[in-house]
Amino acid sequence: MKKEEQLNKLRNLRHFLIDYLFESINDNKKIKEYFDKYLNFCTFEIDYYEKIGDFEYIQFDLSAQNTGNIFRYKHNIKNDEYALTTTPAIFSSKVDNFDISKEILKEIFDIARENKELLEAEKILTKKVTKLERRS
Repeated sequence: MKKEEQLNKLRNLRHFLIDYLFESINDNKKIKEYFDKYLNFCTFEIDYYEKIGDFEYIQFDLSAQNTGNIFRYKHNIKNDEYALTTTPAIFSSKVDNFDISKEILKEIFDIARENKELLEAEKILTKKVTKLERRS
């Protein structure tokens, strides 16, 4: 198989995986309705999930807002506490002092857990495609 053929197949696989993840995450009615209630013009996308010991880490963004709307949360499994570790730069809210509820954070972490392998695969594919593109 030629390198260009291989690269195109990897690009297509990455594209379909990103589409699948985006649709499966955004299809969550509970999360979508929550964000629609409090934020203007918003979709949301999970970028990263990892579990280390008694902690889970997640990164998601409000992708239809402006860039820089990255939220990073830490979940302490032992005491079921959620903590915002990175505050997003800017987003358009319908309310003052917007804060994501624990119920919605739980839902977001559940989705990330369910899609952990696919999120990791997308990251690997992106690195592989980028590396091959640089070579060509």
